[in-house]
Amino acid sequence: MSEGGGLGGPPRASVDRLVAEVFANGAGAPDEGADPAPRAFARVSSLKSEGGVATELTPEEREALDGAKGRGDRLCRSELFGEGAAAYTEALRWARAAEDVAALLAARSGAYSSLSRSYRSRSARRSECAALFDLDPTSLAQMALRDATKALGLRPEWAEARGKLAAALFLLERFHEARDALLEGLEAEPTNTQLQASLREVQAVLAGDPDTGAAPEGAGPAAAGAGAGAAAGAGAGLGSPTGPAAASPAGAAAKRQRSLGAGAARGAIDDWDCALCAKLLFEPVTTPCGHTFCRECFARAMDHKPRCPYCRAVLHVARDALPVTITLASILSASFPEEYEERRREARGEGAHEAAAAAAAGEAGALGRSGSGPAPGAAGPGPGPGGAPAGPIVSLPLFVMQLILPGESIALNIFEPRYRLMVRRVMEGSRRLGMTQARRDDREIEGVCVEAEIVECQAQPDGRYYLELVGRRRLRILNHTELDGYRVARCEPLQDLTPAPGTPEHSALPELASQVAGQLDSILTQLRPLAAANGRLAGRVRALLGSLGERPPLEQAEKFSLWAATAACSLLPELPRAPLLGLTDTTQRLRALREAFGARLAAGGAAGGGCSIM
Repeated sequence: MSEGGGLGGPPRASVDRLVAEVFANGAGAPDEGADPAPRAFARVSSLKSEGGVATELTPEEREALDGAKGRGDRLCRSELFGEGAAAYTEALRWARAAEDVAALLAARSGAYSSLSRSYRSRSARRSECAALFDLDPTSLAQMALRDATKALGLRPEWAEARGKLAAALFLLERFHEARDALLEGLEAEPTNTQLQASLREVQAVLAGDPDTGAAPEGAGPAAAGAGAGAAAGAGAGLGSPTGPAAASPAGAAAKRQRSLGAGAARGAIDDWDCALCAKLLFEPVTTPCGHTFCRECFARAMDHKPRCPYCRAVLHVARDALPVTITLASILSASFPEEYEERRREARGEGAHEAAAAAAAGEAGALGRSGSGPAPGAAGPGPGPGGAPAGPIVSLPLFVMQLILPGESIALNIFEPRYRLMVRRVMEGSRRLGMTQARRDDREIEGVCVEAEIVECQAQPDGRYYLELVGRRRLRILNHTELDGYRVARCEPLQDLTPAPGTPEHSALPELASQVAGQLDSILTQLRPLAAANGRLAGRVRALLGSLGERPPLEQAEKFSLWAATAACSLLPELPRAPLLGLTDTTQRLRALREAFGARLAAGGAAGGGCSIM
């Protein structure tokens, strides 16, 4: 079963066991590379296990060690955390005593955590203007965790090492383990104010305090302010006692008590409860982080925060993307048939209630538009700006580089730390992200994006990712925020308005599409002889012709216009993509393409023109 039984968390994990495992395994062969930490750790742990005593440093060696450590401290105070970590690494080459090695490992762990935090808190706009090339925040946090764990293995009662361990765990979104490490540190030093403050912040995140913006030392905004909206929003959903079919959690527990037997423990009963609605799991879905909720409860939680409602880990998963866990659903329906059927009736009643509310909201919105404005609190999908019909709201992380069009493919080399972190999360979730481009005005990014699916992801030895993506659909960006250095947007699907049958616009569409198709055929006909030649240009032309895919029928005017726009943007690099994507009138898009193709043909066709093949 998942750990989704409540916000209290599982029984406290033994951090000492983790430390013992690393301590036992760390005394073997040192890791490859120039890092002296594994060798120093192996040396002092071997002496410790054998009861030996480290040889004293010569005055010159002590001076070199203290000088390197002091330089690292000064660099970290100046917020040059990468250089500070390098200075601590240099000092580790001289360290022989367990106390020295532990102190340097703890200091380097803090530097790695601070560097990870600084990358997470770096504004997206700043990174878009000046890209970074370094390890991603998660890798840095893992390095911080490794150093803190080894430092704790050398000095098990050292409260500061527990704090460093908690900071690294916090950055890795392992909040329950971070809390356990802080509690164990406070057992050793109950009056340590820094550990007390960090514990309050971790508990605030676990409790979903929306006003919490701070994080423990070395942590950062990745987990701070996780928000109680997820649990609150889901609590108002499937688990709300709205109607005669809603059963109380106490009554449900009593039913399961009879099914499991009078001697069943309360914990065994709670294992079958959803952590959000406190009722029997119905249509359970399991998150990438391993927690299980009712499908509708999870969907409503995702409407509020892109985080797991239980462990607060960031999830880039569409509200309806997770499939029902069939095995668990079968076990639940077989073990508790009456209650599961009751949950099914409740869900049907809830769905009917929501449909009625949406219909009422739509009527109220129509009255508001024809009268004195929309009714207060009116909800539900409606027409978006520009007349395009709005659809279900989706939340997507944004990759800000360039716009692609639906059906277009693109290859990316991901090297920035913030985008490496984003790719990790996306691959654990829906494998989808939004592609858009930056602007030079106050809006910062375009108001449209394309939802792209990652069809190929290859992790490189140096931490980079090679991605191949395909554009799937257009989206209008309603608003966007920042999360750990990259943008996350709330979007709605964007579709063209269909002209009413019998109108002049509707009658003109087939002829307009045919004209654009003829112009494009003329340009492609001029390109095909170039593809038969040799050389770099020929290869680019062949790649272009092969990437266009099958032409949609002219009767599907919107789909054909987007396909033609993809070809036009590849053939005419100067053609702006954002206006073509943002248009909600197929006729206007086809006219813009006809004008662009006509100008190209009038200038001498495609000969000599450049192709932008991604």
